[in-house]
Amino acid sequence: MASLDSAIKSAERHSTDSAAGQNDIFGGRIQKSTQEETPFVKDIQEWSQAERLKNEKEGLGFYLSGHPITPYLLELAQLVRATRLSTVKPTEKKQTVRVAGWVTDLRINTKRGRMAFITLDDDTARMEVKIYSELYATARDLLVKDTLLIAEGEVRVDDYNDGYTMTAKKIDTLETAREQKANRLELSVSTQDSNELAQKIVATLKSHLQGQCRVFINYQHKEAQIELRLDDNWKVKPNTSLIDELKGLLGENSVKVR
Repeated sequence: MASLDSAIKSAERHSTDSAAGQNDIFGGRIQKSTQEETPFVKDIQEWSQAERLKNEKEGLGFYLSGHPITPYLLELAQLVRATRLSTVKPTEKKQTVRVAGWVTDLRINTKRGRMAFITLDDDTARMEVKIYSELYATARDLLVKDTLLIAEGEVRVDDYNDGYTMTAKKIDTLETAREQKANRLELSVSTQDSNELAQKIVATLKSHLQGQCRVFINYQHKEAQIELRLDDNWKVKPNTSLIDELKGLLGENSVKVR
């Protein structure tokens, strides 16, 4: 994609040359030296999975290579204890269930007081969630399309679409859930990792201190494995910025929040 503009311009130049009939005096096509041609393919860093999915949605209108909720599924199951949408059943009166999903649709209704309808998708099913005026007043800034939300509420049969619908009692982001519930940040590091990487990890942790979440380092050697717990001075705030920075350094599967 980064080379698309250059590729189009190169194709246009070749088309213009052909139309102008740039031949030599013997009728043969003039061959340009390869050194004269500026390569149009740029050497750039490969897109992350999140960037790839974002660009797929913008270009195609749907996700092609995966689902944006996938990297968070383990954390949602262990930390939030969210129920997968395909297994949700109607709740008893005053009982609630917690679900999580990607916001694929958002509608605001102002006819009878402000309320919202969002559609959550967790790659197993979709569910409409109603957010009435009292909750809407406190949660409206969280209601954004193409973001991950956690909803807790009562579930009823929806006769209109032959499925289920939730009336939300609470709306949260994963970042809020992390800060309220997480007590372990686990990092996997191997002997193959450099001292420079270790310094980057330290610098990243230092910029997110004064939290309540302990840091554990799973150090893997070819002959042994040990878990190191950093002391309380290294407790961090497990916000999205910290998690994304650490995943960028260590890899998607080497950072876990519990």
